[in-house]
Amino acid sequence: ESEQRFRLIADTAPVLIWMSGADRLCTYFNKSWLDFTGRSIDSELGNGWAEGVHPEDLRRCMDTYTHAFDRREEFRMEYRLRRHDGEFRWVLDIGVPRSDQDRSFVGYIGIGVDITERKQAEERLREYERVIQGLEERIMVVDREYRYVIANRAFLQYRGMEREQVVGHFVPEVVGKE
Repeated sequence: ESEQRFRLIADTAPVLIWMSGADRLCTYFNKSWLDFTGRSIDSELGNGWAEGVHPEDLRRCMDTYTHAFDRREEFRMEYRLRRHDGEFRWVLDIGVPRSDQDRSFVGYIGIGVDITERKQAEERLREYERVIQGLEERIMVVDREYRYVIANRAFLQYRGMEREQVVGHFVPEVVGKE
């Protein structure tokens, strides 16, 4: 009954869920993972899932997993995973060690979340920042809490400050409370 309940929850969760055994090999993937990759459970088991990782990310992905596994530590990593339509999507993968009732290590459980839109937004922000850095006008951008997120060279020169003194700080901290 407990396993049925777990599978029901895991298969209806809007995240990719996986589990591995103490031997580092994956033993479970939820329906969302299988739907995302378009592959069968038999294809994904063991290290089969790694076939879907982008070749440029595979070494770093496996090194992160192996290092965390050896130390029995939680890990977070981002890599591109091939979706069922052939498109590579960015995935944030978080894995945590799991243990049995005797507190013996039995492997990992992890989740993957598609973060492609976030990665694309970050890249657009970097492009925007590159453009405004070269402008002669003093430009700065603040978030909703009035914390600087961007300050171009002209603004920094005008204030006589370094980037680290401005970006990440609230407006009153930089220009004074008045």
